[in-house]
Amino acid sequence: QISSSLFRQMRKRRRMTYSQVADEVAKDCGCQHLSPDALEKNLRRRVYDSLNVLAALGVIVKDEKSVEWCGLEKLPWRSKSTFDAAPSSTSSLKSTHMSTTQIQDLRAELDGTSRRLTEKKTRLHKLRRRMASSSRMAARNISSVGGKPSESITCPFVIVGA
Repeated sequence: QISSSLFRQMRKRRRMTYSQVADEVAKDCGCQHLSPDALEKNLRRRVYDSLNVLAALGVIVKDEKSVEWCGLEKLPWRSKSTFDAAPSSTSSLKSTHMSTTQIQDLRAELDGTSRRLTEKKTRLHKLRRRMASSSRMAARNISSVGGKPSESITCPFVIVGA
């Protein structure tokens, strides 16, 4: 009941502060009989949680002390009419169904993401092997020189010009 009331208020007013949202939801839910402490602790926390969910979905944008309605148009998996129906007694929101093309698009995206992840894991494995072999070679070179690198560079042969 709180989330559907919050949803309606945000859709109606478009921009509100956190306390305005909580007050409007309390008025809608008939929670005026609660003590201010109970309202503060319980309802405001639930309103804030619901706002976080809506913000995560991209339905609203949160500023410092206010929230702004963005709408449902940005949600690819929801139709706009989903929330337009009157709430029923069992559920305030109708269930949504994805179309076959949306499911196929999501599966294709998942396949592409899985493929890229596998490629990155393979590349990481190769880089780790290369780093380990370089570390072993550096350790072997240090131990063969006696632990201290020489300051001169030795050449394997001398070229004598005539």
